[in-house]
Amino acid sequence: MDGNPKTQTQRLATYAARRRFCALAMLMTAAAALASSTSSIASSARTRPMLVDPCTLKGKVRVVKSFGDYKVEVVSSFADLKVKKVSALPTRAGEWQFVDALGDFSVEFVSSFGDFKIEYVEAFPGCK
Repeated sequence: MDGNPKTQTQRLATYAARRRFCALAMLMTAAAALASSTSSIASSARTRPMLVDPCTLKGKVRVVKSFGDYKVEVVSSFADLKVKKVSALPTRAGEWQFVDALGDFSVEFVSSFGDFKIEYVEAFPGCK
């Protein structure tokens, strides 16, 4: 180490600048990691789908009193989906077979503020 005080001061300033830069880089990396883990936790904790396309719903349906996959209002007109109750093989959109267990999805019937509205029909199920 030479005895030049200016060189020693420059070295200390450079060392301090590098330490500040490394600390800032580590802080930004930690913040980015925390933000990504928080968003993945929030998305995995979500139990209900955010967007509902009722035109694609078909299959075996289980009716529950709470925490259903979809909240559904039953109306007599202006429905988003026309539903036909079938006893077997619900293959087309709007054909629902009601089961007690092991359904493809579950619905909770509500009187207002549902995800979508259904109307029971005997023929031509599906969307408008």
